[in-house]
Amino acid sequence: MGASRHPPSGASVAHSAIYLAASLPSLYAIYLLPSHIMLSIFASAQAATTNPATSSRQRLSSLATGLGHSLDSANVFPTLQSSSSLSPELVATCTLAAIFLLTTVVWRFVGPASFFDQFRSKGKKQKNKHALPTPPIVRIPREIQLSEAGHAAYNRALDEHGDVVIIPRHGRMEYVVDHHHVRDVLTDANSYSFEKAVTNMLHMEFMLWFKNGTFVQELDKLVQDGVTPRLRAVVEKIAPVFSQEAQDVFAKQGGGDSIDQVEIPDMYEWIHHSIARAMVILILGEQYLDEDMTKRFMDVVVAVANLSGIYENTRGWRYLPWLWSLKTTLGAIFLTVVPRFFFGILPRMYANKDNHLNHGVDVENDEYAPFFDLLAAKHRDRKTGRLSFLNFVWCAVVCLGIIFASIHQTAVVAAWCVMNLAKRTEYQAEIRAEIESCLEQDADGNRQLTVESLRRAEKLDSFIRETMRTKGDVFAPVRFTVRDVRVGKYIIPKGALVAPYVKRAHEHADNYGDQGKIFDGRRWVGERPAVQGSHDFISFGLGRWACPGRHLAVAELKMVVATLFDAYDVTLKDGHFEAADPMNATSVAPAGIVQLRKRR
Repeated sequence: MGASRHPPSGASVAHSAIYLAASLPSLYAIYLLPSHIMLSIFASAQAATTNPATSSRQRLSSLATGLGHSLDSANVFPTLQSSSSLSPELVATCTLAAIFLLTTVVWRFVGPASFFDQFRSKGKKQKNKHALPTPPIVRIPREIQLSEAGHAAYNRALDEHGDVVIIPRHGRMEYVVDHHHVRDVLTDANSYSFEKAVTNMLHMEFMLWFKNGTFVQELDKLVQDGVTPRLRAVVEKIAPVFSQEAQDVFAKQGGGDSIDQVEIPDMYEWIHHSIARAMVILILGEQYLDEDMTKRFMDVVVAVANLSGIYENTRGWRYLPWLWSLKTTLGAIFLTVVPRFFFGILPRMYANKDNHLNHGVDVENDEYAPFFDLLAAKHRDRKTGRLSFLNFVWCAVVCLGIIFASIHQTAVVAAWCVMNLAKRTEYQAEIRAEIESCLEQDADGNRQLTVESLRRAEKLDSFIRETMRTKGDVFAPVRFTVRDVRVGKYIIPKGALVAPYVKRAHEHADNYGDQGKIFDGRRWVGERPAVQGSHDFISFGLGRWACPGRHLAVAELKMVVATLFDAYDVTLKDGHFEAADPMNATSVAPAGIVQLRKRR
């Protein structure tokens, strides 16, 4: 590792190229695509109502026609002809999108915004030339960053330099903050922006241009209004999904009367499917729940995960990160998000928008209501009581964000919890006994999970919290500086991506003494629950922007573990599992084969 005291004043050329590559198709999806959808929806709303599957295929065909293919898409986009020529309307739309994109690029990279940013930055550098220094750059070889040794390298850098170090990674400069400053960084909303950090990480900074930059706030408020006061009704609605999934998994893996044990080679995939089914109900409603819609949700989640760079340490990212970024971005947008969501899910939502709107208006604050219903009611015109097309598209895009945010991370953590408990067999008997004592019976005598029963499962809660603490997260909550900020003996400049080093905060002797690296599944029984954050437990963040869905997430984690371990004896093949990506345990599930045996 080498250290330098002079970080570059702006983004690197490689990072700029990745940003542009990511922004181009994203701008297409946000500006040009809604024009297509508007034409499609208003031309064929009736067809979508009677035969939504066929309507979706027609819409996809019309998109191909607009790109120059000779496909017949009559009655879908009336303005597009079955020829290789582009219609005037489509040309106008493409031109407008191109002009807007060009204006954005010029303004951001070579125009007035860039000029003034550089001017201000240069002035500040001269002014602060003899004041506090910026953090040192510590260069960690790529092969180290992609292995378990990366953690030791990060710790050495912070031990040597203290407070903050800059580590170049994936074409950007990441300001890694030591555990002493976790609380200040995560709770100072005047110096750090959560919204800019999240959209930067997801290559979706353009979303802050709409609705006065409230996209992330919209997600946060939606989860707070849609889950927190309705958690009892929400759990009652989705608990049967997890019970049924646990019952079905054995047969799906080939189990039967003559076979009492099966192997699940990809536990994440099963959990991903279970949570996706639950979120179809929570986001759109029970009437949408079928295997096709579940698969669409899962595909969208994987696409957005690729788009956001979650798998940066794997596959092609190891060797050609800029090319892999371009490939995955284009593939995620054009091959999945556009056809699977905008042309698959959205037409059905539009056909039923009045029902969604009416239910969202009438529902009580403590009753279950799909997220889209609540959004439609919030964004309706108060005078006419109707939901405009633009607000409908906005609500749909917010739902797209919720689909990813509510499924991927929860499924990853659930996979860690299941495999960890399967490995640590000494905890299974007491946790299983607690689960059995907490299960309640419904009117028909069936055992069920409720909010109250989940809250009583303190041993399971402690095990989940300890798993989250020790699984080895590098970064989870991130921030973006909105002004120059002093952290310890350094100055972090405005416009920096700042990330507290989670694993260090979760294990350091200052926080846990000599027990920080020791797993103790009973550590939190009678103490802090898994949903409660602190400076030494930041898996869900801290402060104003602590994860608003953490209560739902922990409830889902408990339902996954409880239903599986109540029905089966769960073990690991060869008794172990491993981190698929040691430097990204936050977003990548562990690898291991889970064995299920029906309990007698």
